[in-house]
Formats: sequence, C-alpha cells, structure tokens
Amino acid sequence: MFNAALRAAVEHYAWRTAGAEPDRATAGAELTATMRSALTVAAEGLG
Repeated sequence: MFNAALRAAVEHYAWRTAGAEPDRATAGAELTATMRSALTVAAEGLG
C-alpha cells in the first residue's frame, strides 16, 4: 500500500515539475507536500 502511494505521489510530482525548471525552494516544497500526501494515503489504508 505504501509503495503504491509513494509511487503515485512521486509520479504526480514529476508530472507537475516536468514542464518548467522550478527553483530549489519550490521544488523542495512540492516534494515535501508529495511525501506528506503519500504518507497520508498509506496511513488511511492501514487504518
């Protein structure tokens, strides 16, 4: 469950950042939000 959520989140992150070259702060914030989303989905699946 966690692997699927993490894969989907990372693919979504890659899709969102594919068109433009984001600055480091934006990329870091996007990746942090992506990881939080994956953890939330995985936690809901376990509960």
